[in-house]
Amino acid sequence: LPSAFFVTYFKTSIFLAMGKPMWRLRLGILSSTLNVIGFFIAVRWGIVAVALAYLTRACIMFPISQGVVSKLINITFRKYLQQFIPSVIGVLVMVLVIMCVRILVVNSLGSIGTVLCGSIIGAIFYCAVLYYFQPNLFRKLWEILVLASTKTKA
Repeated sequence: LPSAFFVTYFKTSIFLAMGKPMWRLRLGILSSTLNVIGFFIAVRWGIVAVALAYLTRACIMFPISQGVVSKLINITFRKYLQQFIPSVIGVLVMVLVIMCVRILVVNSLGSIGTVLCGSIIGAIFYCAVLYYFQPNLFRKLWEILVLASTKTKA
């Protein structure tokens, strides 16, 4: 779910671009109200409960706000979510690889070595999964890198 926060970051821009800033305000008021209610209930159980209340509010608000945005930009909720499938699969593969690396090398590399090794190998596998599903993305990135390197040399 943390990635849900990043995929919702530009929603405000969509509301503004579509001439509906009041819609964003209303969603913000609803979100804030749910936060206050959730925090008020959760505070007696400590900071972890407050964090869970915040997460719960995010889980409640995501489909609501995405439904509104989907209506504005004329895209189905399902189609919107489908674009994240390669990334989700990549993350799952990366987590599996990191867990395997941790099991295999923790005693020989120590904590820092295990984290570094797992991160590097996990990132490689993540990129491989993305390349499998979206090779055009890597071609575009390569074009940008080539363009940037030629501009730097000039």
